[in-house]
Amino acid sequence: TTTNQALPPYTFSEVLVSQLVGVPVGALIGIVISIVGTGVLHGVSKLFGGKGSLIKTFQLNVYSMVPSVLFGWVPLASLIASFYSLYLIVIGAGYLHGLSRQRAVFMIVVLYILSMLFGIITASVTGSLL
Repeated sequence: TTTNQALPPYTFSEVLVSQLVGVPVGALIGIVISIVGTGVLHGVSKLFGGKGSLIKTFQLNVYSMVPSVLFGWVPLASLIASFYSLYLIVIGAGYLHGLSRQRAVFMIVVLYILSMLFGIITASVTGSLL
């Protein structure tokens, strides 16, 4: 008889090492992304006339990610959580940086356009390296 295995069998030590390395590396990547994202959000909010501090921007960035972190693994809930995270950034940017609601929405649109351009450039550069 044949068995249908989707994954090759792993030993306990292989799984343990992958977890011992993968979890801290994933946490470190998450921290770096939070810090870089805060810097970009703070810079753009300053360009739009924001008056908040970098620490408050970091709090806004991290707090706004909570719904996506908690529900990002649930298919429909992840979409709702993403929009709620955007809503929290708009409300928070308005409150913490003294921006009008329209200005905060426009700031988020600019951030998303910049992130899409960064993704396209990154994909082009890495694709040309392959």
